[in-house]
Amino acid sequence: KYNGEYGITIYPNPVDDIIHLEGVLTYSEKVSWKIVEPCGKLVTSGTSNWYAGKNIEILDIQNFNPGMYLLYFTIGEKSMSVRLIRQ
Repeated sequence: KYNGEYGITIYPNPVDDIIHLEGVLTYSEKVSWKIVEPCGKLVTSGTSNWYAGKNIEILDIQNFNPGMYLLYFTIGEKSMSVRLIRQ
């Protein structure tokens, strides 16, 4: 579980198949995310609109090979990155 900047929680980590991105915003904001391999190869990405209040984004990574990945997550102009371990 990652409790990070901007009130974003990412869990579980290590992960088997589903990652939850959870956050509470005070106003609506566009969010985007991408998951890359350590070598920099993009595996998947997406965008959505989060609204004021609690938001949850669910990412299905069950087809990923086991190993380490990097999750980059952006809310408006604020960005963060987290290492993910796919079991």
